[in-house]
Amino acid sequence: MIALTIGGPPPHDAPVSLDRVAVALTGKETEIPLTTLRLAATPPDGVEGLGRSRRLERELAGRLRRGPDDARAFTERSAPRQPGQLFGRYVIAFRLADGTGWRVLDSGPDRAAVRWYWITGATIALVLAVILLLAWLLARHIVEPIRQLERAAAQARAGEPLDFTPPPGPPEVRRAALSLKDMHARTVEHGEERLTMMGAMAHDVGTPLARLAFRAEQLPDRAREAAGADILTIRRLLSDSLTLARGWSGTREPVDLADLCQMLVWRENDLGHPVRLDCSPQAIVIGDSLSLERMLQNLVDNALRYGGSADLTLQRDGADAVITVADNGPGFPDMPAADLLKPYIRGDASRNSDSGGSGLGLAIAARVVELHRGSIALANRPAGGALVTIRLPLG
Repeated sequence: MIALTIGGPPPHDAPVSLDRVAVALTGKETEIPLTTLRLAATPPDGVEGLGRSRRLERELAGRLRRGPDDARAFTERSAPRQPGQLFGRYVIAFRLADGTGWRVLDSGPDRAAVRWYWITGATIALVLAVILLLAWLLARHIVEPIRQLERAAAQARAGEPLDFTPPPGPPEVRRAALSLKDMHARTVEHGEERLTMMGAMAHDVGTPLARLAFRAEQLPDRAREAAGADILTIRRLLSDSLTLARGWSGTREPVDLADLCQMLVWRENDLGHPVRLDCSPQAIVIGDSLSLERMLQNLVDNALRYGGSADLTLQRDGADAVITVADNGPGFPDMPAADLLKPYIRGDASRNSDSGGSGLGLAIAARVVELHRGSIALANRPAGGALVTIRLPLG
């Protein structure tokens, strides 16, 4: 508003003396600045944006000693009116003395007004640009802490400490960040309490299981074998449940996935299991070797259980290590992959341990992949069989 006020109302070109216009219409002077003088066969009937001035026609006719019908005058209605002066834009025509045509004097657009409009428009655009820039900077100042809070919430993992400092910004955002940190700490504490409880239960159950195993040795052969299988199943369920709840207890360190895959395949081949390996020379990730080995073992066990064989591959793809485990079995059932990765969900409808595991193998693999900032995908091969693809960021 200050800039517009300083600019003031639209100015007009300097006024032109009516006597000078009259001389120009007689053809004796043509040097009126910023005007054009031309001959026309007929007078103008009207000019856009201008109105006809009968008073000006009479004044010109009187100065030239001609009749009012010999003059045509069009001026701005809003232009100032002073005797003997012309302001703003005008178009004036006067009949030639011999009556063969008209001499037309046209001032053209009001240059001063056009210039003022350009300056005013540029001022408005500049002011708007400054306001938008300040608004954008202010919005970034407000939104950036919210983005940091969103990234911290996305990176939070159960059982892991949340390394996050509340960002500077509005007090509401800082309070929300502190609340998020407190909530995560309560979640970690709750998980540790549950893990402690499960560990105590597993320990307490282990003692009577050992006594049952000792007493089962006194049973007949078939009963002893059946009891031993049941005891082994219970121990496996306890171990898998603790593994799923714990995630891993080791420290993060460089791990060569190629070495893990080779050792796993050698061990399975020594047991007579048909496991094949296609492995890149090296693929280093940052994580826990025991958890990663357990993940690979679970996937290979599933492939052997349902498909009879396992094809394990490890390749580097940009900044990721890609692990695939494939088999020639019936493939995954027609259900969402997210459901198959949940604990205690199995592909076969039965709950018989002879035809399938405990339903924790894929869940443990998904948990380990999540803790290593990776991704897991389940699919069925076109030629038949299941395919598990895991992507882990290289260290």
